[in-house]
Amino acid sequence: MGLFKRKESSYKISSMQRTRIPVFHRFWGAAILASLFIGFPLGSWVWSVLNGIVDNTMLYDELRAIHLTVQVFVFFGLFVAGFALQSGAHVLGGSPPKSEQVIWIYPLILLGVLLRVIPSANIQIAGNVLITAGNLWLLFVMLRTALGGDKTRLVPIASLFVIGFLVLATAPWLDLSDASQGFFVLWSGIFLIVLAAGQQLIANVLSAKRFNRLGGMLFALTTLASVVALGLTVFAGLNLLQVAGILMALTVVSYIGFLGVIPALIKTGFTSLVIAFVFNFFWALVIAFSLIFADPAWDAIVHILALGSITTMIIAVGARVLGFFSGKGALSEGALTILIIGWQLVPLFRGGGQILDFRSVFFIFWLELLFSLWAILCFRRVLKVMNPDKAEE
Repeated sequence: MGLFKRKESSYKISSMQRTRIPVFHRFWGAAILASLFIGFPLGSWVWSVLNGIVDNTMLYDELRAIHLTVQVFVFFGLFVAGFALQSGAHVLGGSPPKSEQVIWIYPLILLGVLLRVIPSANIQIAGNVLITAGNLWLLFVMLRTALGGDKTRLVPIASLFVIGFLVLATAPWLDLSDASQGFFVLWSGIFLIVLAAGQQLIANVLSAKRFNRLGGMLFALTTLASVVALGLTVFAGLNLLQVAGILMALTVVSYIGFLGVIPALIKTGFTSLVIAFVFNFFWALVIAFSLIFADPAWDAIVHILALGSITTMIIAVGARVLGFFSGKGALSEGALTILIIGWQLVPLFRGGGQILDFRSVFFIFWLELLFSLWAILCFRRVLKVMNPDKAEE
């Protein structure tokens, strides 16, 4: 039985699903609007200033700070929060939290973000406290779900949720304008939550394996070690960059290997979700090997991770899940596949272009065009999930 069934041009929630009414779409709706109108436009403007396309302004530092705050805590942060709340119970084998226990988190974080960008130290501290509180509650919710679920999934899955939301809870107190610290937050926070929540799609959609006890233990230890090595490199100044890169590569490879991702991808064939996973892993490995074999251009690799790995997964998962719950895809399978492939020019131009000293205004045009198209179409699906009884226009 589907989550929604057609009846006189509307979708009804079946009685079996009354206890699982989704909340993810509210988190994603806020994330889409904030990134569409604030996060990505400001990011494009910051890039244009850095490359001399537009003149610098006295507000450069302030607007760059707003861009970083919105992208990290709203676009990436609220997306992975919604993804975790929707898929967490499935991947952890537990019961989903009641909607009233989590629905207040996204307005709390949004209020925190608003306060954080106000130029007053005391108000910014209050904003940081709210963002921290929201992510700590998410950590608590996921941990409680895990403890009530399948105990064999505590180590390989629940540990990633715990580390990820703990990092996001501490992130407001870090200097995100330092690209190395921003990279730490994206890898140890956002990316790990994507790996954890993404196991639902890998197991149920791609029909891959789940972690066995030994594989899950090795994967979790490698992942934790990568976070520790990266943290000691960034915050303690220890010379562990190559070690961190090796451990990051092993994290990705062990995830792929122990879950049997490659055979599952081959068996599934050429789909938008398969393409997204391939690019997600590809860019993550590119970053890991760049840390092993070269001095890091932190601003370049943080944008490769953000735009190449994480945003690629957001584009694919967002369109797919919203289509599932709204009864109609945001884009056709072919259009979504083309969009995902075309999007790969964005991390290539933003990250690779910086490393190779190549600049083009085409990057801005292409980013805004593709993201705006995806965001508008997906937000329409968000509205449909909010109003399942409203007929399609």
